[in-house]
Amino acid sequence: MATNLEWVSARSMAPHAPFDLKTLCFHRRPPAGQTVRLYAVGDIGLFGRAKVTAEKEGFPKLFQEAASLLHTGDIVFGNLETPLLDWFSDASCFAGGQGSVESLKVGGFTLLHLANNHIHDFGPRGLASTLQNLREAGIAPLGAADSDHRARQLVRTDKKGLRIGWLGCGRTLQHQGDHGPRFWEFDHDELLSAVRQARSEVDVLIVSIHTGLMYLDFPHPVQKTLAERMLAERVNLVLMHHAHVLQGVQTRNGCVICHSLGNFLFDSQGGAVRANVMKKEQEEGAVFLFDLDRKGVCLAAAMPTYADDDCCVRWATGPRGTRILSRLASISVALENGYLPFFWGQRLRRHLGITIRLVWHHVSHGNWAIVVAMLVELLAGFCREAHLDFLMRFFGRLAGRPLTRNVQDASP
Repeated sequence: MATNLEWVSARSMAPHAPFDLKTLCFHRRPPAGQTVRLYAVGDIGLFGRAKVTAEKEGFPKLFQEAASLLHTGDIVFGNLETPLLDWFSDASCFAGGQGSVESLKVGGFTLLHLANNHIHDFGPRGLASTLQNLREAGIAPLGAADSDHRARQLVRTDKKGLRIGWLGCGRTLQHQGDHGPRFWEFDHDELLSAVRQARSEVDVLIVSIHTGLMYLDFPHPVQKTLAERMLAERVNLVLMHHAHVLQGVQTRNGCVICHSLGNFLFDSQGGAVRANVMKKEQEEGAVFLFDLDRKGVCLAAAMPTYADDDCCVRWATGPRGTRILSRLASISVALENGYLPFFWGQRLRRHLGITIRLVWHHVSHGNWAIVVAMLVELLAGFCREAHLDFLMRFFGRLAGRPLTRNVQDASP
């Protein structure tokens, strides 16, 4: 089923939104009784320029512009990509000081996904510090806990009599050790089992997965198949992140897949390896709005945002907001109309270069286990039939072709 897109004023759905902010609506139906409002955003990094700004102007500054709207949500979700700890000083590290939790609290966040590839950068001690800081701030962690068993457990965020359950995991290829706090490393069979067990316990089931390839407009076909399998298992909402740019949205019988929530606040120029690809798109994201009821998702929409030069979140009004949503709309349409040739082309042009740079970074630091895992994954990917087919016909068939086709109806 193709995604049905509708352009509306943000204030028609969220009175605290700017009057000139546009919204892209993916799904709408009459609510079945009382609704619970969920706001969901993508990757959050409290390092680099964000850390510098917070130290100069205060932690509330980072999310100040969006906070008034986020606080109207019953649940506010994001993917926290940086540990919260107090024993580092380098702003380029993928970590936020313990005071950073204040910005998350002031921003209105109530639930943060932790099962991602940077939450273990400072080992079990860094994860333990993060869990403690979030709990003291009244923010629930998803996909990580004091033990492996608890990290895999269903997290409940029941509101207004509606039973809402969350499962969260991430595909990182990292070794965590046998003891101490853990995050849920993605395993297909484990996730399916957890979904089936949880389905009868809740009215609305949401699955959050940190996976995919960075800086691509489209999900890997394996990722797309996984998300669609989740819907077949009666998951109401699938939220994915890690690509650092917005990807498409699919709807199926009232259920919704967000293949990448993009960046909400993440300094693309921070860290050990700079990602000088899709720089503008890395600065842009969205606040995704979902209204939940006893039948699942009755409203799904996206309100565009961007991070300014000081890494403060701003609403993307005017032409910039229109451009962000137009890109998201065209990608969503293409997902239902033969997107694979575009995916494989972007895989070579955008993803391969940064992967090689990351491998070299880990080689130079002696992180051989990570190097081996990355090389195995890279070689396995390029041995797949789809890659070989693409390599044979890439230049002849795709040269000069536009990103998507038949997207006229996606424009406002």
